Amino acid sequence: MKELPDTPSLAFFKADAKILHKKAAALTRLESQHAREVRSVNYTTCLESLASGYGSTYRSIAFEERLISKYISHSFKKGFWKNPFDGSYQRGRFLLQFDAIVETLRDGVPLAKAAERREIDFAKFHFSNLLFSKVSTVLSIKKLPDFSRIEAPGSLIESSWLQDVESLSEANFKDAKFYNITCDPIVRPGVNCYRADFSGADLRGADFRDSYLRGSFFKRALLEGADFRNSNIYECNFTGAKGQFVTGFVENSEWFVEPVKKHKAY
Repeated sequence: MKELPDTPSLAFFKADAKILHKKAAALTRLESQHAREVRSVNYTTCLESLASGYGSTYRSIAFEERLISKYISHSFKKGFWKNPFDGSYQRGRFLLQFDAIVETLRDGVPLAKAAERREIDFAKFHFSNLLFSKVSTVLSIKKLPDFSRIEAPGSLIESSWLQDVESLSEANFKDAKFYNITCDPIVRPGVNCYRADFSGADLRGADFRDSYLRGSFFKRALLEGADFRNSNIYECNFTGAKGQFVTGFVENSEWFVEPVKKHKAY
């Protein structure tokens, strides 16, 4: 697989491993000062240790995230996205975003309110499976966030984050990209949102290709340039929606990305 930039999610994982490695190195130095024999811990061990806490291996994590990176590059180069996903990892900002997510999952407050308290938004954020795993090390996820009024333009969102979520009204998902990963694994566009409420949301330029949206509400939503091709929009309510969007069924074999060979994880 051609070398591609790390996704923001893989970047935060590696950053956590580097911090763990520094702590391990400091502990090794401390023990050596007391004439104790200790085995030094390398960075690779820290990557695997973190991955184990996520219930996975680093090779599996890196494989999935790099496949997503390939999908990002492919979707833009093929013209499926007008604008690329160019989100990046910034640790200070990410920690505030992560705290907001933990608060909303723990206390049931809307994610927009938790973000507002920290004076941050989720523009160009990567809502990934790996992020789910990180959250799961802190608390048990029983219910997904209330995304109403969230500011997340240009974000990249894995389908699991919106599975059975109903509250998305007045959210800003302008130019957002929705995708999912199959067990094959294949990365493909789409999200499953049965009877979700996107009323008043800004969905201009959003990528909803290959989505299941049956019975969802798009009342008063801004939909200019949104792509609903090959999506199930049966029984959806578009009353008062504004802007021209794309629908219909087309040949879609080039929409998917799958691995072609094994890669070097480290």
